[in-house]
Amino acid sequence: MAKIRNVATLTINERNVLKLLAERNSVKKIAGNLNLSAKIVRARKLNLMRKLGIHGRRQLTYYAVENGIVVVPGVPIDPVA
Repeated sequence: MAKIRNVATLTINERNVLKLLAERNSVKKIAGNLNLSAKIVRARKLNLMRKLGIHGRRQLTYYAVENGIVVVPGVPIDPVA
């Protein structure tokens, strides 16, 4: 499967899970917030990593920050990216 790096290609559900993961929420908390099972949240996390060619939660967080999915105070947003 080709690696997709463009955030626009992610579904709204994938973006929601990505945002909450990047905000350091646990899978259990994300599941509760989105009214999903923890199993579904874990599956979406794995699908995100596969789709983006990312191999860990830390890299998912970097991706979310770099693409403006989450905003970290003190980290400038690069409008060119």
